[in-house]
Amino acid sequence: MSKSSTTYAEFEQIRDSLLKKIVKYCRDNIDLNDEMLLQDLVKETRQQFDKLEVLYKGSVPEGSSVKKRLKRKDRLLRKEHVGRYFLRLMEHQLREAGIPQSLIPVFANSIHYLAGEENIGMWTDKINRLMDYGGKKGADYDAILDSKPGKMISQEIMSVYKKEIEKSPGFAKKMKNNLDEALVKAINPDVDGDVDIEAAVEKAYNEFVKRLS
Repeated sequence: MSKSSTTYAEFEQIRDSLLKKIVKYCRDNIDLNDEMLLQDLVKETRQQFDKLEVLYKGSVPEGSSVKKRLKRKDRLLRKEHVGRYFLRLMEHQLREAGIPQSLIPVFANSIHYLAGEENIGMWTDKINRLMDYGGKKGADYDAILDSKPGKMISQEIMSVYKKEIEKSPGFAKKMKNNLDEALVKAINPDVDGDVDIEAAVEKAYNEFVKRLS
């Protein structure tokens, strides 16, 4: 059997597995809204999509436009990993405090304009090694996040974040502007009605800062 036919057979197998998982998850979680369902599905299907990327990388010639797009996506995924590790220690508390889902990524992404590329690169390497190790052991994404090494990375990121805030006098204004922008985009007047944007942003910001201490 040729390499291309083997690759396509593997693709079909992963595709079918993904579709079955998505259908089953949607049936089992009909109480979740679309936003929460999408977020959970991203986590649940991450490993299969990673496998699909590996297959495509192996079948696409170096230097092609597809290969370049995959590399850009890899960079975005690495950024997402650092943000998620940073927010992991407080994410559940923020949700319990009633912080809108649309604002969670704003907090997670703030690590990138505070910590600097050197720190981001260092954490990315640590996270990638941990994920590779955990993946070989059969652990899913959340289990790796919540492992002892995962929590150590989260604590390290949090520690640097707090130090950088102290050196950034414009942090509060920038964060609130980003929260405001994200909330305005996410609000659906027909569903959410009248929302006090300023109050919601102030609450979200205060809840976030409180959990940094």
